[in-house]
Formats: sequence, C-alpha cells, structure tokens
Amino acid sequence: MEMAFLVAAYVLLPAGVLYLRRKSALLDKIGTVILCYGAGFVLGMLGPDGAAAAELKNTVSSAAVALALPLLLFSVNVGAWSRLAGKATLSMVLAFASVIVVVSGGYFLVRDVIPAAWQLGGMAVGLYTGGTPKLAAIR
Repeated sequence: MEMAFLVAAYVLLPAGVLYLRRKSALLDKIGTVILCYGAGFVLGMLGPDGAAAAELKNTVSSAAVALALPLLLFSVNVGAWSRLAGKATLSMVLAFASVIVVVSGGYFLVRDVIPAAWQLGGMAVGLYTGGTPKLAAIR
C-alpha cells in the first residue's frame, strides 16, 4: 500500500502543484519549482523507507530523466539556431568540444589510478552540461 501511495505521489504531485498554483496567488508567487522541491523534500522525509522504496525511487528518478531529456529536445530547431544565432551555435559547438576534451583527458589521466574512471567521465559530462542536478541524476 505504501508503494502505491509513493507511485501516486510521484505521478500526481506535479499536476496537483500546477493546479494549486493556478488557484492561489500566493502559491503562484512562490513558484512551481520551489513547491515541487518542498513537496519532494517532505515526501522524502515522511514517505516509505526501506530497500523496496529506495529501488522504486531510483527507478522513477531514472525514468523521469530519460523522459525529460527528449521532451526538452523536441522543441529544438537546430536549423533555426544556425540562421538566427551563428555565434551562439559556434559557442555551443565549442562547449561540446571542450567537454569532450576535458572528459577524455581526465579519463586518460586517471584510468590507471581509479578502477572506475569511465564512471568519473560520465559524471563529469553530467556536471559540466547540467550542473549538480544532472550529476545527481547520473549517480
């Protein structure tokens, strides 16, 4: 029963926050992201505990990231980028190249010292491209 509550909370909580934000001026001023972070914090502190809950949380987190990244990219029009923002496109290409160079160089520097150097490279990509939240999602 606790797992069903947890799954329902993961699915319905963001929709509920969006609904309540539209109904309350105070909640609208606080913002959706802060409300969801707060609700997630409370759910994490009060929700079910144990190995099954941890496995479910990990599965839902991984699925959410796997679903969110393509949804973010659906609205991207790379052709319009190059026409409208040539310098911005160049800076993005240089950013990709710098991440590849730093991660590859870091891997080759520590591959004999750290047994899981390939994981370090993956975490570095997450950190450099999305900050701490993406690094936490990669784990």
